[in-house]
Amino acid sequence: MRQDSLGISNPGVARDQQRAGSRFLRKLNARDDTPGGGSFTQIATDDDEIVPYTRCFPKSQRRTENITFQDHNAGLPITRQNIHNAPFARKLVFGALGNPGPRTRHAPSPRRFKRGIEPARSGGATGDGFPWLPRTTRSEKSARVASGRA
Repeated sequence: MRQDSLGISNPGVARDQQRAGSRFLRKLNARDDTPGGGSFTQIATDDDEIVPYTRCFPKSQRRTENITFQDHNAGLPITRQNIHNAPFARKLVFGALGNPGPRTRHAPSPRRFKRGIEPARSGGATGDGFPWLPRTTRSEKSARVASGRA
């Protein structure tokens, strides 16, 4: 009988399937990760301590938009556990859901912003399809990952 490192016999098929490099994951990842005619917008945080944010994005670049939270809010510690509570993350989600296509093509309604903030004047074009977002630099951690020095 097979035992894991804790001495537990038969810990379950799901655990074996989710193990890095498993036959199940290799077969799953070999398929098209953007199937059908839909579009995909992924929002990730480079502070995720469970899944590296670069693994959150599909291999295919068709009909997709990949957004790293820290590209727009450098230095703000947003993790897997608290991204759902971040007002800015909600703006990105509602913007993606409220517009057709693989990314938010238009600014969300000004009603979603705090009183006195006008999206058209909030920092100019970022060059990534989100002209109402303030221009910020990529965080140090994100820059290291992007350059392969992580």
